[in-house]
Amino acid sequence: MISPMTDAAPTDDLWTLARDAYLSGATGSFVCREFDLAPSTFWRRAAAEGWLRRDTHAPVPEPVDP
Repeated sequence: MISPMTDAAPTDDLWTLARDAYLSGATGSFVCREFDLAPSTFWRRAAAEGWLRRDTHAPVPEPVDP
């Protein structure tokens, strides 16, 4: 007897949760572990849908001595 396929594609609801977690500051690695996503699949979807996270700021320049 053939067992049913258990590797179903992630649902839209799962992708919404994964996107929200990532955009809220979770790392891609953390999101993949928590939601059982393949990293390549996660990054492909993030790139295709334009998930941008601006969590790094430019360093403040040192003051210039007069």
